[in-house]
Amino acid sequence: MPGGLPQGVRVAAIGPGTRDRAEALGIGVDLVPDRSVAEGLVDVFPSPPAGGGRVVLARAEVARSVLPQQLAARGWR
Repeated sequence: MPGGLPQGVRVAAIGPGTRDRAEALGIGVDLVPDRSVAEGLVDVFPSPPAGGGRVVLARAEVARSVLPQQLAARGWR
């Protein structure tokens, strides 16, 4: 990725296909769940730091709301 990601940014992918595509674009992926569904990613997503943390979600318009809702419920913004 030109310029790379800001220092400290961690990347999660919903499954191996998304991980492979990200890595082909030069984006390192730190987290991929065993189950390639939103619930699988929620299950392995770390807790936010004290005071909360921010998440940027790149997802399809038709994606279910499970991921943003569950991450918000855990304290992510």
